[in-house]
Amino acid sequence: MSPTPAGKTYGGADPTLAGILEGFLAVDGVTAAFSRTPGEDAGGDYIISASLSPEARLANCAITYNTAAFTIALRPIEVTADAASKYVGGADPPLTHRITSGALAAGDAFTGALSREPARRSGSMPSCKATCLRGRTMTSRISVLSSPLPTGPRP
Repeated sequence: MSPTPAGKTYGGADPTLAGILEGFLAVDGVTAAFSRTPGEDAGGDYIISASLSPEARLANCAITYNTAAFTIALRPIEVTADAASKYVGGADPPLTHRITSGALAAGDAFTGALSREPARRSGSMPSCKATCLRGRTMTSRISVLSSPLPTGPRP
C-alpha cells in the first residue's frame, strides 16, 4: 500500500488523497481510506497514510504500509503601500496599504505598520516600507512594494 504524495497552498482545500494498492486479490475487496496528519501551517511535516479494510481479509496478507509527504506551500500575497504626499515640516500622512495580488486566507489578518525614511528637503522621495506586516505565522510569502512619498515646499 503506497499513498501518492500531495499538497496544497495554505488556506486552500485539501485535495482528494489517493494511492496504490498492490498484491491484493480482487475477490478480497480490500479498499483504502487515505488521510493525513492534522495541521494547516505552511512548511509543516505532514504524512499521508491509509486505513485498509475489511479487517477479516487483511489477516491473510503480509502488508507493507508506506506513507507519503503532504506539503503546504506558502500563500503568495503582494502588498503595495498607497501613494501619499506631504509638506516639508508637516506631519506625515497616514501610511496605508492594499493587497494588490493574492488574498489573505479566511480568518487571517495583517498586523504591524508601514514606516518611511525621513525626508530632509523638498523633492526627496523616500519610500514606504513594511516594518512588521505579517499574516498568520509561517503561512504567507508577503512581498511589500513601496510607493513614493513626495515632499513639497510649504505653500
